[in-house]
Amino acid sequence: MTISNVYNLAAYLTLLVLTSCGITDVTRWSNEALINSAGQVELADRKRLTVLDELQCRSLDPNQYERLGQIFSQVIVSSRHSPVIRQRVMEGIMNHYQPTAAQWLTKALIYSQPGELRDRIIDSLVLLDDSRALTGLVLILSEKTQTNFLKNTPVGQAMENIAQQPLEKILIDLIADKLASSTPASGTTLSVSSAEPRQNVSLAARIAAVACLRRSLGHDKTVPLIMELAPLDETISLLRFWAGRFDYLPTNSMRFLQCYWQKTSLLSSQIEKLHRRVTHLSKRESCRFDPRDSYLLLKVRDSLIKFSRLQLSKLIASRLAALSHTYRPPSYPDALDDKPEGFADQCNILNYTDLLRIKLILDTLSQPAQTDKIRRFLKKDFARHDSEIGGLSWLNLSDVIFQEYEPAQCRGDNQFIESPAMIQDAAFCLSRWHCHTDQWRGKELAGPGIDDIRYAAYHNCPVVIFTQVTKNVFNVDYLNPEGTVIDLGNY
Repeated sequence: MTISNVYNLAAYLTLLVLTSCGITDVTRWSNEALINSAGQVELADRKRLTVLDELQCRSLDPNQYERLGQIFSQVIVSSRHSPVIRQRVMEGIMNHYQPTAAQWLTKALIYSQPGELRDRIIDSLVLLDDSRALTGLVLILSEKTQTNFLKNTPVGQAMENIAQQPLEKILIDLIADKLASSTPASGTTLSVSSAEPRQNVSLAARIAAVACLRRSLGHDKTVPLIMELAPLDETISLLRFWAGRFDYLPTNSMRFLQCYWQKTSLLSSQIEKLHRRVTHLSKRESCRFDPRDSYLLLKVRDSLIKFSRLQLSKLIASRLAALSHTYRPPSYPDALDDKPEGFADQCNILNYTDLLRIKLILDTLSQPAQTDKIRRFLKKDFARHDSEIGGLSWLNLSDVIFQEYEPAQCRGDNQFIESPAMIQDAAFCLSRWHCHTDQWRGKELAGPGIDDIRYAAYHNCPVVIFTQVTKNVFNVDYLNPEGTVIDLGNY
C-alpha cells in the first residue's frame, strides 16, 4: 500500500469515527483530522469548505504543514474534487499560506497537464513574485518541455517575469546557488541576483538548470560558462572538473551521481589513464565522453581498443548473422518500445563504446559455462514471483561477469528494485542486467519494454536483458540509454 493510500484510508477512518461519535463541529476536530479531511472526496463540499476555513485558523507543526501542502497540491490538479473545492484551495494557498505558496503551487504544476489549469497555476506563481518558485519551475522546464527554445515557453516566460532577468542568467544563478531566500513584499520585484540572503538551491534544481542551459545554448557554449563559475562549493567544483577535463556535463541527478562517485573513488593514475584513452578515441573515432563508459575504458584490453569502429561492426555482424533471433512485439504502434532490433540497420547510430560492449558480451556468450550461468539465473527468475532477478556486469580480462544483486524491495514478478549498494556500485560498471521469464508470454517479453527503456535512460547505463523464450532457448538483448535495442541472438 502506498503512502498516499495510507493517508486516504486514514482520512476515511477519521470521518467514520467523527461522524459515528456525532462530532460534526469541525472546531472540535484535531489538526490531523482536519488535514486528512482536506483531501477527502467523500466529504460533502459544504463540510470541506468549513474544514478549509478552520485549517487556516490552526497552528500546525512542520510535518503537518508539509503534509497539508502535499494534499493541497494534489487537490488542485485532481478532477475527483469539485471545481469549487479546487478553486478554494488555490485561493487559500495564495491568501493564507504565503510562506510556502510558491513551493505548493510548483508541486501542483508538476502534477498538472498542459491546459487552462496549468496556465492558471503559472499565472498565480508570477503573481506571487517569489523567487523561491524558480527552483520548482526549473525542474518542470527541464522535465516537461520538449523544445529547445525554453524562454518562449510559458514556464520560461514565468521565470523571466519573476526574476526580471533573461532566462540564461537565471539558469546560471541557479547553478551557482545565488537564489535569494526572502519573500518579496507585495508589489516588489525580487531579482535572483539581488543582494538578499541566499537560499540553498537543491541539487536537483541546480542540475536541471545545467540541462536547461545546455538545451538553450548548446553544449559548446555552456561548457565555458560553467568553467567561468567560481568553485565555491563541491557541486560547482565537480561540474568544472568534468567539463574542463572531459568536456562533459551531467544533465540529471543520476548522471551527477555517476560523476560524483567516480571523481571520489578513482585514483589520480586512473583518471589520467581515462583521460588518455578518451582523448585518443575522441580523435580516432570522434567519440564524445560519457561517465557510463569510464569502467569499460579503464578495464578493456588494449588489443580490443585497437579495433576501429568498422572492424568491430564487421565482427559483430558476422557473429549475429550466424544466430537465430527473437524480436519483441511493441506494446502498441509507435509506442516507446516500438523499435527495430537489428544490428545492420542501427550499427551507425551506436556509440563506439556500445560496439565494444556488444563484442565483449558476444564473446562471453560463445562460452558454454557462461550460458549455463545465465540459464541458472533464468531458472531462478522463473521460480521467483516477488521480483525479477538482476544485477550488474563486470570485466574479468575479456570475459563479462554477470553478478546478481538482491532487490531492495519485492514488488512483483515484473519489477526489480535496486538496493542502495547496487545503485552505488552501478556508477562504475559495464552494464546493468535483469531477466524476463513468464510461463505463457515468453516470446512476447524478448527484449526491453517501455519501463526498461525509461530505466536505462534515467540511470544512464546500458542494460542487458535475458529472456526465456522456450524451455530450452533464451534470448539476449542489448539496450543503451539512448533507447537503441540490439538483439544479440538466441542461445
